[in-house]
Amino acid sequence: MSSPTQITLGGVTVNIAQARAKEQKKLYYLIYPFAERLYKEVDDVPELGVKELSQVLGFVGADLMEKIEKLALSRAFVAGSESGLPVSESDFSGDMDAYHSLICHAIKENLETFFTRLGEERSARLATKKPKKAE
Repeated sequence: MSSPTQITLGGVTVNIAQARAKEQKKLYYLIYPFAERLYKEVDDVPELGVKELSQVLGFVGADLMEKIEKLALSRAFVAGSESGLPVSESDFSGDMDAYHSLICHAIKENLETFFTRLGEERSARLATKKPKKAE
C-alpha cells in the first residue's frame, strides 16, 4: 500500500489512502466500462485524467456514483480530522463540483496501474493510425 496522497479541493484538505484490495477490485469493475470505452472512442484526448474521468462519470447516475464514491473514498479523511469518519459530501456543502473531483482523484489513486495500462495501449493504437490526407 502506498502512502496517502493529500489534496485540497474546495478549501478542504483530504488525505486519500488506497482502499483495501477487495474494494479496489469492486471499484475496478465499476469504472472499467466507462474508462475503457472513453479510451477507445476518443482520440483527441491525450490521456484519461481526472478531468476526463469527472466528465464521463457525470453520466452514470446517482445510484452508481454512490457505489463508486463509497469504494473510492473508503480510506479518505479530512486532514486533521479526529472523527475517524471518511470524508463525505457534507464536508463540501455548496461545492459538489469539488467533491465530484475528489472522487475522481481517489479513483485514480486506487486504480493507477489500470490508467497507466490504458494509456500505454492507447498510445500504441494511436501510433499505428495513419494520418488523414488533406483534401
